[in-house]
This record gives sequence, C-alpha cells and structure tokens, in this order.
Amino acid sequence: MQERMFYTKKNVSSYYGEGEKDIWKAYVRRGMNSEKGQMKLRLLDWGCTVERCRRLQEELRRLEEPEGTENAFLQEEFKAERVRLEGRLAEIWREKKRMDALLAGLEENEQEYIRLRFEKGYGIDYIGRRLYISRATVFRMQDRILEKLRQAEIETP
Repeated sequence: MQERMFYTKKNVSSYYGEGEKDIWKAYVRRGMNSEKGQMKLRLLDWGCTVERCRRLQEELRRLEEPEGTENAFLQEEFKAERVRLEGRLAEIWREKKRMDALLAGLEENEQEYIRLRFEKGYGIDYIGRRLYISRATVFRMQDRILEKLRQAEIETP
C-alpha cells in the first residue's frame, strides 16, 4: 500500500514517517554509495522534518504517564522511552538547521527546486513545467545543486 502511495505524487510529508523511510531509501538506493546519493537522502529527511516531528510529538503525548500506574518498572520504561524520543526529536531539528544553513547558500531557483522535489515530493516532469525548463535541464540542475551542497558542506566546519 505504501509503495503505491509513493507513485501517486502526493505530498511527501503526508505519508513519510519513520516506517516509510525505507521506501524513500529504496528510491535513491541506486546512488547510495555516492556522495550525491547521501545528500539526496539527507534532503529527503530534511523535506519531511515537520511531519516526522509531529509524529514523534504525538508519540510523546501518548507516552504521558498513565493514571493509576503503580508498577515502578512500567513507569521507568515510560520515562526511558520519552527520553529516547525527545533525544531523537532534538537530533532531527539539529540536522534540519544544518541543512537549512546549506540551502541558504543556493540561488532562488535552486531553492525552489529543492522545495518542490524534496519537501513537496513532486516529480521531475512537474518541476520542469513549473520552472519552465526541460526535463534534461532539471536533471542537470539537480546534479549541480547536489554538487554545490556537497562542496558547501566540506567548506563549513
């Protein structure tokens, strides 16, 4: 079911959660060993940050200490899980801030491409029509952006 949803070109964040991350990883697995492939994965994670954090916060809300829980072991388990989720939430936001800083160095049309592709989840053809450029130009733009981001990451301490 999830794979079919991937091909419907819906908003990425509407179905991208911790469990569905594998679908996106499979999507870019062909280039996983390359630095560009790694950057694509980071951009996919960046694009879905808000939805992932919303889901984690919902989990945290559900983990609030249940009323009448007298079992000390169970209370400790709830606390440990909350600490783990809060740490994961902080880690996700740190990575988003790092990516935001890298993306700020891009030109306006390049930022628009990143937003459309990795945040909204649109396909190459739609992005080409939206930016008034050919499909081939979109692919060249993507390669240029990934290289810029890789270089900017190397240069920043």
